[in-house]
Amino acid sequence: MKNIIGDVYKQIRINKGISQQDICQNKISRTTLSRFENGKVDVSLTHFHFFLKQLDISYDEFDFILNGYQANSKTAIFDAFFSLHSSLDTKKIKGIIKQCEKFLKNGNNWYIESILKIMSSFLQLGENAPDSISPFSQQFVEEIWQRLSAQDEWYMIDFRIINYILFLFPTEVAIQIGNEVLKRSRKYQHFRDIDPLNISLKLNMALLCLQQGQHLTAAKVANQAITSAKKIKRYDFLMIGLVRHGIATQSRDQINEGLLLAKIVNEEHFKEELQKEVLAFLSSDFIS
Repeated sequence: MKNIIGDVYKQIRINKGISQQDICQNKISRTTLSRFENGKVDVSLTHFHFFLKQLDISYDEFDFILNGYQANSKTAIFDAFFSLHSSLDTKKIKGIIKQCEKFLKNGNNWYIESILKIMSSFLQLGENAPDSISPFSQQFVEEIWQRLSAQDEWYMIDFRIINYILFLFPTEVAIQIGNEVLKRSRKYQHFRDIDPLNISLKLNMALLCLQQGQHLTAAKVANQAITSAKKIKRYDFLMIGLVRHGIATQSRDQINEGLLLAKIVNEEHFKEELQKEVLAFLSSDFIS
């Protein structure tokens, strides 16, 4: 692999018209760079990080190029998992399950195993027991939480995993955990991927609060999600936020604004799910 990595780096450098001297700038020996590019030596992580910065290229992009301009199998699973908007999207869930099973045939990875269990649980909820949590789900949620709760720090993938399993906890516990995620994620406030995660988490928190009858808190966090969704122009989050804030405040106008937005962007399935959500808390009079 070292020959491939060095060669790919060299090709990117040449394509960008950057010389070895431009890369090294008397901070690292040109001999070190040359031997790395020619596959004669491995370099330390510190040196490799420096080399990538000199090309103005991220590790993710480099790995994408290294893998023939496509995501590697693990990244593809993460991308599919984190782009899942609904636990009722059976087709996508089954696809992720297949990806996980294929990956795990060739090795172990705790996060991939956790995603497989989460997807299997969603499938059970959607197809067999939509109003209850199975013993299987309860067991693996406890296993995931036991590991994550023991960590001194949580990282982006941990925040995302927790966000996806919130609804598999008892509601009161889920709200406590959600608040802890929001607290710990403040360290990431300047990280590029944190805004969508926090919006998603707040929308989940709003629904959990509605389920507990905590309408003022639900309205507060839903309003925060709406403001953030507008800022980053995420209309999928916006429509959910409008509907959930409308439920919390019993605003017929706001509920229908969210449903209309779903219709405008041609998200009929989304609209149907949101209508079901409204009817779970309010009468059909709130839907025009």
